Amino acid sequence: MTTAVAVATYIHGEDDNTRAVRRTIIRYLVLCQTFVLRNISVQVRRRFPTLEAIEAANLMTAEERLIIEETTDEYTQFWIPSIWAEKLLCEARKNGKIPSDPIAANISSRIDEFRIHLKNMILFDWIPIPLVYPQLNVPEQSKLKM
Repeated sequence: MTTAVAVATYIHGEDDNTRAVRRTIIRYLVLCQTFVLRNISVQVRRRFPTLEAIEAANLMTAEERLIIEETTDEYTQFWIPSIWAEKLLCEARKNGKIPSDPIAANISSRIDEFRIHLKNMILFDWIPIPLVYPQLNVPEQSKLKM
């Protein structure tokens, strides 16, 4: 079950506040994903060249943008929305929107897993993978003849 399905399934309530909590948690995760993809994808960077462009796409509010801009470390900015998502999750549990602590912990672990996958994308992008064939320097005598 994905994080979004878990959030939709286990955060109970049909009132506007509960819907806003569910949507905001997912929006924060999409915002994290957008930050990471902007860093590794030229196409995403073209679509979202600035934080204002991300705000214009309704992935973050003006207040959230200011908090992100105040963060001096570029890579810390990636993870701030996931912290916000976790805080909303805790508030939902305190307000009785999530029926039990194990369910809240399950959703929290899914958020952590999502963040770990994004972190792995960054790590894989940072590590250059050498081209194998041009680096192979095999003398002609050692090639197998068929």
